Amino acid sequence: MIFQRSFARRLVRLNATLLMTVSLIACGEVRRQPTQSASLDTAPPTGQIAFVSTQNGHDEIHVINADGTGEHVLINLGMRDEDPAWSPDGKQIAFDSYQGGKRSIYIANADGSNMRQLVGNATNDLYPVWSPDGKQIGFTSYVAGRTHVFVMDTDGSNVRRLTDNDLGNEIAAWAPDGKQILFTSERDGLEELYLMNVDGSNVRRLTNTDAQNLYASWSPDGSRIAFASDLATNRDLNYQLYIMRADGSDVHRLTKTGNNASPAWKR
Repeated sequence: MIFQRSFARRLVRLNATLLMTVSLIACGEVRRQPTQSASLDTAPPTGQIAFVSTQNGHDEIHVINADGTGEHVLINLGMRDEDPAWSPDGKQIAFDSYQGGKRSIYIANADGSNMRQLVGNATNDLYPVWSPDGKQIGFTSYVAGRTHVFVMDTDGSNVRRLTDNDLGNEIAAWAPDGKQILFTSERDGLEELYLMNVDGSNVRRLTNTDAQNLYASWSPDGSRIAFASDLATNRDLNYQLYIMRADGSDVHRLTKTGNNASPAWKR
């Protein structure tokens, strides 16, 4: 069940990542249209976007400029390269890749050079998330068939397990101040959002609904959390987006129709 749910989630993440890429490109095209007001910002979008593509028959990581130019393959280890995550300074990229019958966390320079595997566990390691200071990477790993949240230094050393409940724990997002980590867990029956200190202490539950709550993203100032939930659709895995305070209070629904997931707060 965990594998099936993670696989389904991966598909949603892939679709959301591709949709976000297309949306950003489309936004750039709109901004370049002639306008009557010279005060409007007509500069094209800048920066690069990493995403997962199956253009060559398998999952690999591509990079494209935000204006839609320069798409190229960044990571191609031959099987499934997924879940790209830029370092805070943009100089490195972490990802997970399926090699030798399991998934492992890798890191490379922003141009794809100096690639190295960070952890070599006998089980699957996936979903890398950078700490705000760029010194640590959180990730999800399987232990005896159950998922747990781990943290390590960016050279692969000092690996430590943060969760101890054996009912499906997966990392979601690092708090902007670097002091807390959001994660999902099934410890109380359904997939809910929890918060803990970076050493695994002071675990507290943020959502408490008869639904699946996941795909969380912090606001830049750390005061709010956006997430997806199927509460409004009677737990049919059709998600809507919600926002709440960082302590789990003041929950508001944002979207009304469609299937919406993987919110990403603009920095």
